[in-house]
Amino acid sequence: MKFFYSSLYIHETLNSFEDLKNKIDPKLIKLYLDTNICIYLSKFYKDPSSFVSVTDNISEELLSLLKNIVMNDLLVDFSLGLEEACREPSNFEINISKFHDMNNAIKSLFEMDYFEMLQYSKLIKFEPFIKHETRNTNFQIY
Repeated sequence: MKFFYSSLYIHETLNSFEDLKNKIDPKLIKLYLDTNICIYLSKFYKDPSSFVSVTDNISEELLSLLKNIVMNDLLVDFSLGLEEACREPSNFEINISKFHDMNNAIKSLFEMDYFEMLQYSKLIKFEPFIKHETRNTNFQIY
């Protein structure tokens, strides 16, 4: 899986962080992380050894993103992605337990420097994930 970057101010395809960095001074960049990235960060924090051993290159992309965030001292906002990731599928209410759990995991990850993140990725650790509490229901929008 590949991570993509986008901007309201750059009207061309950005296939990598380097593309973004070539267009904008990193001191001016603020990353807004989407739901999937927040989920990956949380999974990485809760079960690093399993996450890193996944066969696709999500762990490589995530570690590359984390490296760029730390090395370029980027501002990061994960609030919108976190909120969406913690909504119940059936009624779209926020699962507060899941919200606090994921928020703590992501914040704890960002408190590390990149070397600590690499070391952390080698840990065998597992914290259970908080699941959705409600069941999916069919609904129609009129």
